[in-house]
Amino acid sequence: TGDIDFTIACWAKLTDKNVSYAIITKKRNSAPDGDYDITYFVTDDRFTFAISNGVDVAQRINANNLGSPSAGTLYFIVAWHDATANTINIQVNNGTVNSAAETQTIVDSPSQFRIGAFADAGNEIYLNGSVDEVGFWKRVLTVAERTALYQGGSGLTYPFSGEFGGTFLFNLI
Repeated sequence: TGDIDFTIACWAKLTDKNVSYAIITKKRNSAPDGDYDITYFVTDDRFTFAISNGVDVAQRINANNLGSPSAGTLYFIVAWHDATANTINIQVNNGTVNSAAETQTIVDSPSQFRIGAFADAGNEIYLNGSVDEVGFWKRVLTVAERTALYQGGSGLTYPFSGEFGGTFLFNLI
């Protein structure tokens, strides 16, 4: 993606919390050579959003306002990069947003985009869980749009009404 505005949204459910799991990635696990990822990070027991400049260790923000996610529960996760405000952000279930100042510029890497997996030295490591209704926008969604997508936990499915303009969307469950 590079240093642009973008938003990623999805519904995700973990079957277990034994290891870190990739939910949506455009990176490799073993090197900082990717753009971004949304993961369950076992060390912090949180959903996280990370960006990378392709050189340094990724900058990560935890969804601390949600706290520890439960296995077997479906969560609505929205993560975004605001290039104008220079922030990275993550929100779960339309709750309070966790936000941090961007400390590195996101690289536009040749890494592959993956849902529910990441590459680690040529091996795929898969999510033990499920992902549904993935959306990607090359802009920051408004509060009203994020609220509409969550719809009190019932979700808004594609095709969206209004001005969402999703670039792509997948149904995987």
